[in-house]
Parts: sequence; C-alpha cells; structure tokens
Amino acid sequence: MRLIDGAKQQWAIEHDQTNDVVVTAEDIAPYLRRFLRDGVIKPIAGERYRINTLCKVPEAELNQEMGGRPKGTVIR
Repeated sequence: MRLIDGAKQQWAIEHDQTNDVVVTAEDIAPYLRRFLRDGVIKPIAGERYRINTLCKVPEAELNQEMGGRPKGTVIR
C-alpha cells in the first residue's frame, strides 16, 4: 500500500494535482508497472486494493480469511 500511495503522490506532483482528487489505477499504472497484471494491481494474498482519493490512504480488502482477520476486513 506504500507503493500505491507513493505512486499517487508522484502522479499528483507530475500533474499538478492537490486536495481530494480521484486517482485511478490508470493514472498510477506507469509508476507500478511491475506490480500490475492486466491493468490491476497484483494481489499478494487474495486482497483487493482501493486506491482512494489523493488525500485518503490506500486500503486493501481481504477476499479471504488471513492472519486471523475475517474476509472483508479493510486494512489501511
């Protein structure tokens, strides 16, 4: 999630964006090429990533139980 946040910040600097703008996977894809599969950020353990707006940290939602956390848990 740190890589996603870093990509968001780099995109914002290069595109002169601030505040609560919506950032898409397509926006940050150039900064995460080795972490993408078919345009989607590759999950490590079955999670789904939420990029969120520029001012909100990325999140991961678990698609299965992991580490004692139930499916659906959101990690920030």
